[in-house]
Amino acid sequence: MQGRLPNETAATALLTNTRSVVSLGIPLLFSMLVLTYLTSSRGAVVSLGVATLVGVVTVMVLWPELATLTVVCVLYLNLMAIAVKELHLSEWVAAMGALPLCLPLASHLMLRRQRIRTGGLLVPMGVFLVCLLLSSFFAKDQGLATQRILTYILEGMLLYFLLTNVICDLRTLKRVMWVLVLGAAFLGSLSLYQAITGAYGQRFGGLAQRQLAFEEAGGGNRTGPREEMRVADRASGPIGDPNRYAQNELVILPFAVFKG
Repeated sequence: MQGRLPNETAATALLTNTRSVVSLGIPLLFSMLVLTYLTSSRGAVVSLGVATLVGVVTVMVLWPELATLTVVCVLYLNLMAIAVKELHLSEWVAAMGALPLCLPLASHLMLRRQRIRTGGLLVPMGVFLVCLLLSSFFAKDQGLATQRILTYILEGMLLYFLLTNVICDLRTLKRVMWVLVLGAAFLGSLSLYQAITGAYGQRFGGLAQRQLAFEEAGGGNRTGPREEMRVADRASGPIGDPNRYAQNELVILPFAVFKG
């Protein structure tokens, strides 16, 4: 087999470079036109937000594992639920917070040729789904029952399936653990700041919520004389429930010990 001539090799290289420039230049030019239109019609803030979103998506496409780490961080900080509550977004928008996991999933299935993993918990989760469907036939409020079932499918089964298939090696698992540890430390530092400074009204956009509750000043001793009541301002984190917030912080403690 004869080798290629120098002119033919140079022409092939030039054609490859031209295709690369065109494939990158056309989306870049289209993005610039869209950003220019948004700046002129919607303002610079919207344009900056769209540009940031495009940049983040581009980075996630180039590094799919970043999408996994980002979604884990968003889920642990409860950012989508905060967006629904604080920004009055639709719950369907919050449900799409796990969609970036499709990028690493496609990378694992199409590029690395890995098999789909269901995990051992998907079967009992499916049995529970069947129980929900059967019980919904006897529900007085069919709309509420349907909403609960869809929430379970999207935020339970689908999320479990995606995370099981994108966290498939020890390196990714260790990075996910680091994200969770740093996220827990960040939330704890916000609550600590509130306790030290007394700035309980500073909610940090919903990441450090507080809950007022009445409790007995004597620690709840009901056998003795009646104690005076006091107001307890308890840290609730991004969840809005002090007990759930403490539980979410506590489950990360073994990760911190292991990584330490």
